[in-house]
Amino acid sequence: MKSVILLAVWIACLITSCTVYSPSFSPLPLEQRFEAPAFAGIGLDGIEYHSSDFNNRWVILNFWATWCEPCVSEMEALQGISNAYPTVQLVGINVGESLDEVEAFRQTYGLRFFMLVEPDSSTILNYQVTGIPRTYIISPAGEVVAFHFGPIAPVEDFENLLEGFLGQ
Repeated sequence: MKSVILLAVWIACLITSCTVYSPSFSPLPLEQRFEAPAFAGIGLDGIEYHSSDFNNRWVILNFWATWCEPCVSEMEALQGISNAYPTVQLVGINVGESLDEVEAFRQTYGLRFFMLVEPDSSTILNYQVTGIPRTYIISPAGEVVAFHFGPIAPVEDFENLLEGFLGQ
């Protein structure tokens, strides 16, 4: 019962915070970087995936939902980033929807980047996601080097940040 109440409070916070955003894209200072929490979810192919499947790669981790208008507005930009940076693994983690709903959304918008559905909200809690969309950049060493709350716009600013990390 306690977990149901906590989940309900978390969902209420998520819905009400869906319109307040970070103003810019910037790297975390070295002293504020932290080890990326593990994540897991069910892929649209029905297979369970874990963060360890992406070890030693740059990862863009994006939390989103089909009902979140800012999330929907950034999908084209995310697909463009996925296409432009094939060495970077983009992982979209859907918040609270079924595989069927996410697959239908993916088909409607012609999206091809990797998506997971999280069945138990543990990743959302571990990443302290209080609003969506929320995007993290994780280094090959498993360190969160940047995060952003709000849609990826302008996409050029996000790409400049990403290219700065990739060029290191």
